[in-house]
Amino acid sequence: MRFPEFSGEWETKSINDLADVIGGGTPDTTVKSYWDGGIQWFTPSEIGKNKFVDASLRTITEDGLNNSSAKLLPPNTILLSSRATIGECSLSLRECATNQGFQSLVSKKCNVDFLYYLIQTKKKDLIRKSCGSTFLEISANEVRKIQVSVPSDVEQQKIAGLLSLIDKRIATQNKIIEKLQSLIKGLAVALTTKEKAN
Repeated sequence: MRFPEFSGEWETKSINDLADVIGGGTPDTTVKSYWDGGIQWFTPSEIGKNKFVDASLRTITEDGLNNSSAKLLPPNTILLSSRATIGECSLSLRECATNQGFQSLVSKKCNVDFLYYLIQTKKKDLIRKSCGSTFLEISANEVRKIQVSVPSDVEQQKIAGLLSLIDKRIATQNKIIEKLQSLIKGLAVALTTKEKAN
């Protein structure tokens, strides 16, 4: 299935051709000066539920960043989980860092929204190339080697635009569902309280 105005073969490339793959790290948790700073610091449990992430549960300081293997990632980085739950991803809305459970993608030659959707189609490949005895993990080198098919920049933009619109619609519907669920809970509490009063 394709937009009618496009034709021709897609090019086969590796993830390494399209993005820089960057790991993460955890500052020493016993050093207070490394934590509760101004740098968002994500763990795998915080990503994959929504397309975009903005605020992390924990933050680190410049000292924490400089004294660990954590890296400062630019806005629009694809935070890709590479350990335990492999292949979950979200796009960061601002500068951030991650723990070591990531091999994040900083796009260099690809529409970042297109790459975000594209990497999700490669989840089985990511899992297949993982290894480990305690838990599965995929290395940066294995992520870099993953082969993908890529259309022209214009077609990438068009595909990403359509998928982004669908994502926005899903997010809106999820908000409506959440509001209705909280309304149901509120009504249930009110009705049971009234029953007891009678």
